Amino acid sequence: MLARKSLPTFAYEFNDANAPARYFPQLGLATHTNELPYIFDLPNAPVQQPFSPASAALADSMRNAWSAFAKSGEPASAVGVPWPSFGGASQRRVISLEAPGTRLTTDFYSRHHCGFWAGG
Repeated sequence: MLARKSLPTFAYEFNDANAPARYFPQLGLATHTNELPYIFDLPNAPVQQPFSPASAALADSMRNAWSAFAKSGEPASAVGVPWPSFGGASQRRVISLEAPGTRLTTDFYSRHHCGFWAGG
Protein backbone atom coordinates (compact mmCIF):
# COMPACT_ATOMS: atom_id res chain seq x y z
CA MET A 1 0.00 0.00 0.00
CA LEU A 2 2.76 2.49 0.88
CA ALA A 3 4.58 1.73 -2.39
CA ARG A 4 1.63 3.32 -4.23
CA LYS A 5 2.10 6.58 -2.29
CA SER A 6 5.00 8.98 -2.67
CA LEU A 7 6.95 7.33 0.17
CA PRO A 8 9.83 5.07 -0.85
CA THR A 9 9.17 1.50 0.26
CA PHE A 10 11.96 -1.07 0.47
CA ALA A 11 11.47 -4.83 0.40
CA TYR A 12 13.81 -7.62 1.39
CA GLU A 13 13.89 -11.38 1.43
CA PHE A 14 16.03 -13.00 4.10
CA ASN A 15 17.53 -15.94 2.25
CA ASP A 16 20.36 -17.47 4.30
CA ALA A 17 19.61 -21.20 4.34
CA ASN A 18 22.37 -21.68 6.92
CA ALA A 19 21.05 -19.16 9.42
CA PRO A 20 21.99 -20.20 12.96
CA ALA A 21 19.07 -21.39 15.04
CA ARG A 22 18.02 -19.39 18.08
CA TYR A 23 14.56 -20.74 18.92
CA PHE A 24 14.34 -24.15 17.23
CA PRO A 25 16.68 -26.62 15.51
CA GLN A 26 18.17 -25.54 12.20
CA LEU A 27 15.89 -26.54 9.32
CA GLY A 28 18.23 -25.89 6.36
CA LEU A 29 16.09 -23.06 4.99
CA ALA A 30 15.43 -19.47 5.90
CA THR A 31 12.25 -19.18 7.95
CA HIS A 32 10.30 -16.38 9.58
CA THR A 33 12.32 -14.72 12.39
CA ASN A 34 15.63 -16.31 11.31
CA GLU A 35 16.87 -12.83 10.43
CA LEU A 36 16.48 -11.52 13.99
CA PRO A 37 19.92 -12.72 15.23
CA TYR A 38 21.45 -10.88 12.27
CA ILE A 39 20.08 -7.60 13.61
CA PHE A 40 19.99 -8.22 17.39
CA ASP A 41 22.37 -10.20 19.61
CA LEU A 42 19.59 -12.23 21.36
CA PRO A 43 21.81 -13.44 24.24
CA ASN A 44 18.82 -15.00 26.06
CA ALA A 45 17.62 -17.12 23.14
CA PRO A 46 17.55 -20.85 24.03
CA VAL A 47 19.92 -21.92 21.22
CA GLN A 48 23.20 -20.07 20.62
CA GLN A 49 24.58 -21.59 17.43
CA PRO A 50 27.45 -19.40 16.11
CA PHE A 51 27.49 -17.61 12.76
CA SER A 52 29.59 -19.00 9.92
CA PRO A 53 32.02 -16.43 8.46
CA ALA A 54 29.62 -15.81 5.53
CA SER A 55 26.62 -15.39 7.85
CA ALA A 56 28.64 -13.07 10.12
CA ALA A 57 29.46 -10.88 7.10
CA LEU A 58 25.79 -10.87 6.12
CA ALA A 59 24.83 -9.89 9.68
CA ASP A 60 27.28 -6.96 9.57
CA SER A 61 25.87 -5.72 6.26
CA MET A 62 22.29 -6.09 7.54
CA ARG A 63 23.03 -4.14 10.74
CA ASN A 64 24.65 -1.44 8.63
CA ALA A 65 21.66 -1.35 6.27
CA TRP A 66 19.13 -1.10 9.13
CA SER A 67 21.24 1.65 10.77
CA ALA A 68 21.58 3.56 7.49
CA PHE A 69 17.85 3.27 6.89
CA ALA A 70 17.07 4.59 10.40
CA LYS A 71 19.51 7.47 9.92
CA SER A 72 18.78 8.53 6.34
CA GLY A 73 15.79 6.55 5.05
CA GLU A 74 18.11 4.85 2.54
CA PRO A 75 19.43 1.28 3.18
CA ALA A 76 21.25 0.76 -0.14
CA SER A 77 24.79 1.89 0.59
CA ALA A 78 25.17 -0.48 3.53
CA VAL A 79 24.56 -3.78 1.70
CA GLY A 80 27.00 -3.20 -1.13
CA VAL A 81 24.45 -3.49 -3.96
CA PRO A 82 21.81 -1.04 -5.17
CA TRP A 83 18.65 -1.29 -3.06
CA PRO A 84 16.01 0.60 -5.02
CA SER A 85 12.55 1.17 -3.67
CA PHE A 86 10.11 -1.68 -4.23
CA GLY A 87 8.53 0.04 -7.24
CA GLY A 88 5.02 -1.34 -6.84
CA ALA A 89 3.39 -4.22 -8.69
CA SER A 90 4.97 -3.30 -12.03
CA GLN A 91 8.60 -3.64 -10.84
CA ARG A 92 8.65 -5.62 -7.56
CA ARG A 93 12.31 -4.99 -6.75
CA VAL A 94 13.40 -6.98 -3.69
CA ILE A 95 16.82 -7.36 -2.10
CA SER A 96 17.64 -10.99 -1.39
CA LEU A 97 19.84 -11.00 1.71
CA GLU A 98 22.03 -14.05 1.22
CA ALA A 99 25.31 -15.42 2.49
CA PRO A 100 27.82 -14.98 0.96
CA GLY A 101 26.30 -12.20 -1.20
CA THR A 102 23.26 -9.97 -1.39
CA ARG A 103 21.54 -9.44 -4.73
CA LEU A 104 18.67 -7.51 -6.27
CA THR A 105 15.79 -9.67 -7.52
CA THR A 106 12.64 -8.98 -9.50
CA ASP A 107 11.25 -12.52 -9.45
CA PHE A 108 10.24 -12.80 -5.78
CA TYR A 109 6.55 -12.60 -6.67
CA SER A 110 6.70 -15.52 -9.12
CA ARG A 111 9.15 -17.66 -7.09
CA HIS A 112 6.89 -17.50 -4.05
CA HIS A 113 3.64 -17.90 -6.00
CA CYS A 114 2.26 -14.61 -4.70
CA GLY A 115 -0.37 -14.57 -7.47
CA PHE A 116 -1.96 -17.62 -5.85
CA TRP A 117 -2.12 -15.93 -2.45
CA ALA A 118 -3.43 -12.66 -3.91
CA GLY A 119 -6.24 -14.43 -5.79
CA GLY A 120 -9.73 -14.57 -4.43
